[in-house]
Amino acid sequence: MMKKKMHLMVVILMILSLFLAACKGDTATDTKPQDNKNNNEQATENEKGLEGKIRISLQGIAGQSSGQDVWDSVANAYMEKNPGVEVIVDNKPADGYKEWLTAQFATGDVPEVDIVTSNIVPNLIADKKFVDYIPYLEQNNPYTNKAWKDSFDLDSMQVNLDSYKAKGDELSHLNFESVQVMWVYNKDILAEAGYDAPPETFEEMITMFEEIKKLGYSPFTIGGNANSLWSGKAGWAIRIYADQYFRDSINVIHSREGDYTYFEPLDGKWEYDPTNPYNDNHSEVTTNHLRFWKAIAEKQAPYVLTGDDRWKALYENLQTLFSFAPDGYTGMSDEDAYKQFLTGKAATFLGDPSSFWQLPKDFGDSSVTGSDGGVEPFEFGFYNFPTIKDDLVQADVRTIHIPVGFYSVVAKDAKQNALNMDFLQFWTSPEGYGVYLEAVQNSDNKSLTGPPALKDIELPQEMAEAFSQFESIGNMEGLMNASNIMARGLHNYQPNIQDWVVLTQRFFSNEISVDEYIEQSQANIDEDLEDALKEEGLELSDLEHVERKPPERK
Repeated sequence: MMKKKMHLMVVILMILSLFLAACKGDTATDTKPQDNKNNNEQATENEKGLEGKIRISLQGIAGQSSGQDVWDSVANAYMEKNPGVEVIVDNKPADGYKEWLTAQFATGDVPEVDIVTSNIVPNLIADKKFVDYIPYLEQNNPYTNKAWKDSFDLDSMQVNLDSYKAKGDELSHLNFESVQVMWVYNKDILAEAGYDAPPETFEEMITMFEEIKKLGYSPFTIGGNANSLWSGKAGWAIRIYADQYFRDSINVIHSREGDYTYFEPLDGKWEYDPTNPYNDNHSEVTTNHLRFWKAIAEKQAPYVLTGDDRWKALYENLQTLFSFAPDGYTGMSDEDAYKQFLTGKAATFLGDPSSFWQLPKDFGDSSVTGSDGGVEPFEFGFYNFPTIKDDLVQADVRTIHIPVGFYSVVAKDAKQNALNMDFLQFWTSPEGYGVYLEAVQNSDNKSLTGPPALKDIELPQEMAEAFSQFESIGNMEGLMNASNIMARGLHNYQPNIQDWVVLTQRFFSNEISVDEYIEQSQANIDEDLEDALKEEGLELSDLEHVERKPPERK
């Protein structure tokens, strides 16, 4: 009897093991990543070898190359560890990248490209064309043998995974590098104009520009074409100075109790404090995007241009600032403007800490300067945005100081998604990022824009010391305040932005008055509002109950 029972038990265990094996086989076709694996399982998978192709086409930075040589080094290091994988790097210049990337999705077919820069295609993000990072961050990284998320300083990245999960949001791009937008200046030109230090206020800077202009230099060089005004440096300056006037936007758009966006651990303790430059950042409070659309529709300040003296004061100051740009700047790109600074024709331009290393490289690069044999180097320095001092501003100036990268993975089948993530896991590991750092140091045309938010990485001493000299004054990028939503056209709605670009170029050229500019801009917003909502998958009826999550529409 005992033998029969033992025999029956063995049969049951065999059937159970076959059932579990079949279930495991079924999960291989699931489009979601598998849960954490222990180190032994992960090692076994790596020994099997990965196979496939990874195509990388990232956007270059204005004033730098696309970093092809740097990324080739990372790709080669990855292929050495994974010989069954071919990594093809074909990075693109900043100018024209948006059009190129948009065209990859235009036919409706899945693009060949895998890893891209996505911040300039918000419509594709909204359409969920990119992979959600969150489940992959929970996975074990085979190149560190710990959860991938544990390699990142998520606070510096302004990513609260609990908040994302609670609200069901996706994380479609990875930002772990950083940038701080600053003014870069030619010390020789300032000294010639009688200045041994940069200005501390906006008004002082305008006075300094007047003195520099008398000497025959362009006081301020910047691109003024459509790309620069919308997504480039001109757009940065416009929004940064608008932020001084409209810091109270957060009082309109922050999540209230009962909102589908409300997150008690943050919102339950938040209070408005304009003296704190991080008070309205995502790490402090959540916002409800339906509330800014409602404010625009109902013409609630500050989300209405007309009838508010702050908008008039802002644009008058911006018109004055841009009057010191070079002749013909509205037809220039940011790359063209950078050449003017390199060649000593302009006193200042907008840059970031990467210029600390990049400028010495570019002085001798004829392909960047446009001069045979390069140009004569000069001493340069940095200063933060000088604050506008008038009775209408609500706080001191902030800048764009954010984690950047906007590395997105084009959504494909589960196998390709996993392969692309494996490459990114390698790159963000000490080994992979060490290859990247060494390549950056040896490169003639690429520099880090700021320290990376990677816990396991130790920067070279010279690099760490250089970054430490740049003082943080706060960040206004990525917020839903009026400066980002309305100061350079209506949010991300391109037909309105195209009209705004033309109107702004005319205004900065003194072809129309500030009152005409504001009235026409507001009229364009009113005309385009419903179409802009539709592009966001919204309707005016959604604004009647902003506490409710709107339905998903196609």
